[in-house]
Amino acid sequence: MTRLQDLDASTDWQRRDSYHWTTQLPRRAWAWELLRRNADYRAAWSALTPSLRAKRHISGIAAIKSSIPDANMDGWGLIAPFENPDRDAREANVFWSSHVCRTVLPVMAIRGGEHDVSDLLPLTGHLCRTLINVDASGRQHVLFTHDGRSLQLEVRGVSVFEAERLLVDIPPPAGSPNNYFRALKQFSDFMRHGELRRSLYPPYSQGRRLAEVIQALDGWRQGATHRKIAQALVGEERFERDWRHQRSHLLNRVRRAIKRGRVLIAGDYRRFLA
Repeated sequence: MTRLQDLDASTDWQRRDSYHWTTQLPRRAWAWELLRRNADYRAAWSALTPSLRAKRHISGIAAIKSSIPDANMDGWGLIAPFENPDRDAREANVFWSSHVCRTVLPVMAIRGGEHDVSDLLPLTGHLCRTLINVDASGRQHVLFTHDGRSLQLEVRGVSVFEAERLLVDIPPPAGSPNNYFRALKQFSDFMRHGELRRSLYPPYSQGRRLAEVIQALDGWRQGATHRKIAQALVGEERFERDWRHQRSHLLNRVRRAIKRGRVLIAGDYRRFLA
């Protein structure tokens, strides 16, 4: 795997506080933080950017119609179009494939029939970004996202812009009932409150460890020595105190973090979607 330049100008890998925000990310958001560091993905995005998408805005909603076949995205676990890897999890608009992401909620959009306001899909008037993605096969995908939290729907039936009612598919897909019911609870809460409330998207329990992993990985990608990375991970004061007597411990810590990071960005990021 080749090393790359900085993800973006705002990330200083030598400062631990540059990564503090990641410790608040929910589990699913970590998949993107890892994938966007994959050299092959970044190269693929750069190569295809000019022809990736046609985007228009309907009543403040970003509508995307992609001509990129899903086959080009299957290797990443995504639905076209590619997302800019320079956008971190707080800003990115990532459409995951329901084949790999078990929290994508399948729904049916219909016209007519008896319904009340709780059945209607709130495309506007809420506290998050809304994107409608129509893929190359004509399937609709709706993404609500805010500050690393996201709710994704895979919609069958009529156009979401014409739908009068939205029905959640029951029973849940085989193999992942817990994730399905979690997504269903998040969807119900969103319909009720019009926002992706933090309480339903708790920080991933291993977020602090992963923050160290990506910090070490980013330093490695910049060609930094293990000594320099260790200094960044533990801070100047502790480094000066421990380097003389615990050098091997610190070096092993750095090596493990880099090794783990490389495995995660190479494909193990999918475990955060299962």
